Amino acid sequence: MTCDPDSSVEKDYFRAAAQSGIPCCFIVGKSGLIEWLGHPMEMDEPLQAVVDGSWDREKMGAPIRKEQEAALEQAKFQERAAPVIEKLQAGEMEEGLKMLEAMLSEATPVQKGLIHDLRFKVQMSQENHDKAANALTDLAGCEGVDPLLINQYAWAIFEMSKADSDFSKPLLDASALATEKAVSITPDDWMILDTFAHLLHKQGHLDRAIEVQTKALKNPGPAEADIRAFLEQLTKEKTDK
Repeated sequence: MTCDPDSSVEKDYFRAAAQSGIPCCFIVGKSGLIEWLGHPMEMDEPLQAVVDGSWDREKMGAPIRKEQEAALEQAKFQERAAPVIEKLQAGEMEEGLKMLEAMLSEATPVQKGLIHDLRFKVQMSQENHDKAANALTDLAGCEGVDPLLINQYAWAIFEMSKADSDFSKPLLDASALATEKAVSITPDDWMILDTFAHLLHKQGHLDRAIEVQTKALKNPGPAEADIRAFLEQLTKEKTDK
């Protein structure tokens, strides 16, 4: 059987399950309740746990329910934001941004993050870097913000700044502050620490950059050579002063 998650009828089923695509499957437990749902490639472990009786509905299902709730919030946001997207796609950026910001008053915490994320993307696409700085700061301050998303944006901004001696200082500063927030959420992530060290160095904070990069080297993952090389560069720069 095939299904189309965009059809009028099947869309209701996907929304109820907080899923946005196919394939999607679910596990019915011994009690007759749905214990798990998601992509079939991820079902082996929960299925085995349900069969052998080790499945803890509350504990093991919590991360899945959290993902489902976030997916449902995103689906609701996409419906509400449809007129805004139309404005933006039509090139009516200012009107679209006003409509987007008007949504904040009734937005849930998850939806606020999605709104600020879209604000940031629009401002960056228009090269309004100072306004993008405000949107990035708002995004970083949102409840449940994804630290890896912040890292992705911050590293892209750092790369942009390398080729532009007049690059927006507010955006660079906002990137550093946002990355510091990401570090506070996942303090041992080498990627985020490395990004933070690069931004600190760019800002002229050499000692702090060395401190952060030293921490990144304690758990460098597959990037040990690159992290060590940048730390050596920082240390040499300090020695040569």
